[in-house]
Amino acid sequence: AAAREQAAREAGAREQAAREQAAREQAAREQAARDRAARDQAAREQATRDQAARDQAAREQAAREQATRDQAARDQAAREQATRDQAAREAAAREQAAREEAARQQQLALARLDLRAAAQALAVGTPCSLIAWSATDRNMTLSGVVRRGDDALVRQGLATRGVPEDVARLNLTAFDGPYCPALDLLRPVLGPAGAAPSVEVVGRLPLQKGELMRLDVQMPDWPAHLYVAYFMQSGQVANLVPSALQTAGARVRLGEPQGSFTGWEVDEPFGTDLAVVITTDRPLFGNSRPVVETQDAYLAALAAALRNARASGTRVVVRPVVVETIARR
Repeated sequence: AAAREQAAREAGAREQAAREQAAREQAAREQAARDRAARDQAAREQATRDQAARDQAAREQAAREQATRDQAARDQAAREQATRDQAAREAAAREQAAREEAARQQQLALARLDLRAAAQALAVGTPCSLIAWSATDRNMTLSGVVRRGDDALVRQGLATRGVPEDVARLNLTAFDGPYCPALDLLRPVLGPAGAAPSVEVVGRLPLQKGELMRLDVQMPDWPAHLYVAYFMQSGQVANLVPSALQTAGARVRLGEPQGSFTGWEVDEPFGTDLAVVITTDRPLFGNSRPVVETQDAYLAALAAALRNARASGTRVVVRPVVVETIARR
């Protein structure tokens, strides 16, 4: 019995040792599995980090390569722009040289031209006109009134005399009407261009039916008698201002309604009339003129008055302005 108990105890001890060994082996296997899992996780994480590093390195390399390409493109664009700028500067220099040469040639041509003689010849030689002129060594001005279509004759005359278009300033107003005899008579006493007296129509031209015809007159720099003769297509002349003494340099508005005077209202016949401002340092006509008279009668009296003025040394200066009227704008 003792032997069996001893054998049972030894068998139990062996079984216990076997179970403990099995437990230790199982624990070792589990630890090994955990270690492998940890190593695998670490390897995966390292692989992820390595891939991220490679990706980052690739991105940085791509960025460097793109920056290199961008810089190369900027350098190429800068070289191309520099080439264009240089070409533009050279073209501008050539154009400037061409302009300077053209200006030099023009100056040489102008030096050979007598602009004063050309201006005077055109002012005097254009038929049925009243053209004031002024000129310097470099430019000329022609201003006044011409028969409709004759401004082309003036331009043709400039071209014939070799006067460049940009040298001549033309301020010419065309008219239709029987005014040639009056213009021929007044031409010797026309004032120079740009000098007083001057006259302009107030308001927008052409004036339409029912509007008032008003004139602004700049008087010369000496006390003067003011006359305004209004030539109409009908062959009549209205003495709008028969005689009024004005101070030197005065600016006079004519035609404004006041008192019983209702103004000069536009009416038929419509077209182009001619207002002539006459300034004199002494009375021009011995007797007062009718309010309205025929052009022939007025011109006969004016011719006599101008002869007397020349004989007595009376200063006479005139300035014309075309007044165009229509039924409706």
